[in-house]
Amino acid sequence: ERLRGARSRQWRAFALLCTAMVLGMSTWFSASAMLPQMRALFGTTLRIDDALGSLLTVAVQIGFMVGATLSAVFNVADVFKPRHVAAVGALVAAVLNALLAVGTPLTFWGAVALRAATGAALAFVYPPA
Repeated sequence: ERLRGARSRQWRAFALLCTAMVLGMSTWFSASAMLPQMRALFGTTLRIDDALGSLLTVAVQIGFMVGATLSAVFNVADVFKPRHVAAVGALVAAVLNALLAVGTPLTFWGAVALRAATGAALAFVYPPA
């Protein structure tokens, strides 16, 4: 009975961890879904074609590289508990994503900057090797 309870808790913890990781990482490509709305919002000042729109995804990747580099330089994984680092990274990425979703950036380039910051936050969500 005791072993069954322990296994049940392990599976619940594993399911919660998997769900948290999927939700945390879903911010990676979320701007692609918002591109039509961004075209409508910024279309009067900037023609956002597919190539320019792809900057919203590329900015996340560049931000991720910057965040991963900073994490390594400052040895974040050894200084702080990994679960705290991942939680803070996911929370920051979610807040930045929410700012983009409510139309906070006043320009397209502001949106690109928010996406880069989201990528930097996501670098802290990945568990350290």
